[in-house]
Formats: sequence, C-alpha cells, structure tokens
Amino acid sequence: MEYRDAGGVKVRAILFDLGDTLIRLHPMPDMPPLLAHVFTARGIDSPRALELAESLTSQLGRGVARDSKAGVTEEPGLEALMAPLIAAQSDELA
Repeated sequence: MEYRDAGGVKVRAILFDLGDTLIRLHPMPDMPPLLAHVFTARGIDSPRALELAESLTSQLGRGVARDSKAGVTEEPGLEALMAPLIAAQSDELA
C-alpha cells in the first residue's frame, strides 16, 4: 500500500516522538529500583536507598505531569530532571 501526503509526496517513513508517545514515562515503574541500586552502591543502606528512590521518582513524576499540563514541550534529559531533586535532599545524597 502506498501513502501520499496532502501535497501528493510519497510517504516513505513516519517518525514517532518517543517521549510519552510510544512509551509512558510516568509513573516510571523501573526507576525506583534502579536509583536504589545506585544509592546502595554509594553507601546508603538498602531500605533508605529505596525510600529515597521512591520519593525522588514521585517528585519527578509530579514535575513531569505539571509541566505537561502547563504545555511545556521541552524534554530535558533525565539527568537534568533529577539533578535538582537530588541536590534538594540532605547531605546524604551529596
């Protein structure tokens, strides 16, 4: 089957935006265990590491939802989103 756009040009490919188009970024179910693993490797005990990871993931999800509702279209990298959340925590994560 052949597709053409409104101008009659043959469509050869369709590019989907990955951010919340093909996959759902929120509530990011894989994030807490991954962050907890990093925190544990940095010397934070396991229960506390998971607690911190869940809290940060929850804050990140709320921020992403708030930005989405506000019409923000910029999609910064995960490190840019997480850095302020981690910096706002106690010296434990510093």
